[in-house]
Amino acid sequence: MWGNFGPISYATSNAKPYTISDERTEYQAGARPDPKAATDLLNPKPVDGMRKIRTKTSSDHKLVKKCEEETGHKCSNPRWQDFNDLARYVPGPDTAFLLVDMHLKSGEGKAVYIHDSNDEQVDMVGMEYKGFTVIIPWEAGLKFVCYGPCRVAEVVVTEVSST
Repeated sequence: MWGNFGPISYATSNAKPYTISDERTEYQAGARPDPKAATDLLNPKPVDGMRKIRTKTSSDHKLVKKCEEETGHKCSNPRWQDFNDLARYVPGPDTAFLLVDMHLKSGEGKAVYIHDSNDEQVDMVGMEYKGFTVIIPWEAGLKFVCYGPCRVAEVVVTEVSST
């Protein structure tokens, strides 16, 4: 599914400087790769990035509470959908947050790439978020592509409180 990208090794906190070597990039002598660069698929490109909130919870109630804390408004329950590998999707124009479930089964790999209306990559949610649910404040006009099977939800603001 992911192809053969060659050896990739990562250091732990007490290890010597690490080397990442594959068909696309090579970092040596302890130089760290750009953490915002997409590195787990072919032809990745560095991206400016969007704000992402990672949380261990997978409870819909707690996820809605986090969204409400972010907006200060009442939010809907997440509308979860399962997407297949290479699925492309444009969330509704009223989507306030996109939730990406990165709780993986053993041996599973996936990533969600976010693109603008010109198909330019804006950001991604990759394996660095393994074990988390990622909450992304969403902007109208964006779309995403799943690499591997993805579970993604949309959350909308249901009540705007007056201040």
